[in-house]
Amino acid sequence: SIFFGSRSDSLGRRSTFILTLILSGIFGSLASLSPNIPTLQILFFVIGFGVGGNLPVDASMLSEF
Repeated sequence: SIFFGSRSDSLGRRSTFILTLILSGIFGSLASLSPNIPTLQILFFVIGFGVGGNLPVDASMLSEF
């Protein structure tokens, strides 16, 4: 959330919000095709990174709107 909060302040909330959705969507789809547990864990980490950034950026976009 710290990374995406800083990114949204410098580059804009809309592009950061879209980036978090893309991260969660692409790596969530890849996780469904994971061949083994270590790969699944890495993909879950990236999904968590995207979702963890999505929540504060989403809340700030909603409060500004």
